[in-house]
Amino acid sequence: MIKYLGTHNSGTSSKLVWWQRPFAWILHLTSRCQTLSIEEQLKRNVRLFNLQITRYKNDWVFSHGICIYTEKLYDALNVMVQYATEDSPVYFQLFLDKNFLLGQNKVEFRTLVDDLVDELKG
Repeated sequence: MIKYLGTHNSGTSSKLVWWQRPFAWILHLTSRCQTLSIEEQLKRNVRLFNLQITRYKNDWVFSHGICIYTEKLYDALNVMVQYATEDSPVYFQLFLDKNFLLGQNKVEFRTLVDDLVDELKG
């Protein structure tokens, strides 16, 4: 049996978007699941990432409920690629957040997934 260390809502360590920061003290009580960045988690041998995202200002960013974080999905994926090796692969689960503030972008999310599958095959 192969075992991997994984984290839930792996991208929730970054800063909240500017307009949510005044409420961080209360929002983090219910939404922040990680205190370490993706890279810090990788350095501690985390190899399975649960990534919940939403579309914000033309970028895919991490989110959890009403919280919208500043870290971009592609920045995190680039870090993961740097740490992934044949002996120590990196895995991720990608979820579209049901963020009622921004709505769901199911069509854009499907396009993102299809593009990522194509990129990762090559």
